[in-house]
Amino acid sequence: MQLIRSSDAETTLAYQHAPFDGHESTTQSELPLHSLGSPAARTAEWFEVSPRACFLVDALARVHAANWEARRTLAVGTYLSEAGGRLRFHCEASQRILCTALSAVCKGGKDRVQRLLRADDAEWRMICIVPTADHTMAFVALAQSDGATKVIDQLSDAFGFTLAEANVLKLILEDEAPKQAAASLSISTNTVRTHLRSIYSKMNVRGLAQAIRLASRLTTS
Repeated sequence: MQLIRSSDAETTLAYQHAPFDGHESTTQSELPLHSLGSPAARTAEWFEVSPRACFLVDALARVHAANWEARRTLAVGTYLSEAGGRLRFHCEASQRILCTALSAVCKGGKDRVQRLLRADDAEWRMICIVPTADHTMAFVALAQSDGATKVIDQLSDAFGFTLAEANVLKLILEDEAPKQAAASLSISTNTVRTHLRSIYSKMNVRGLAQAIRLASRLTTS
């Protein structure tokens, strides 16, 4: 995926994301996640062979299936574990993002939620949650940390953010309030707000909610 800005100042996607397995084509074993609704399809070939950690969970984050990379991630236990049968990030902020996203997908009817988070191992990751056809469960996929960084880089290239502005935007997309972002970056809250005003101006939006919606729309297929 690449962001481009046309002469009318509208920033759009140059092309869509491929399915989670990373292939360009769509074969029977590489169906988009939203089309996998039957019990058999939930363990389709792409799920097991995907290089990304992929989980099938219900609205309460109870794990019903996990591919090889997901099982390896749980075994290492650096930032993610399975506690009482439920998927759990060690970082409370990341866990809140997961629970909110699962609720939006399984209970709120959203087709996809994609959020940037920073786990307690200090690595940036992109979490993407897509429902099964009946919205009773959801596929949770974790992008590599460099993939999450690439999203911020694309937004920075599209809108001309400075490094300081990009760092603030990372934390805001992770659901940190300006005061929390200031503490994370060891700067003042006023400095964070100054960067946010510059970000809003460059994105041509009127506030934080519009900025988050625009960033999500541009980086979600």
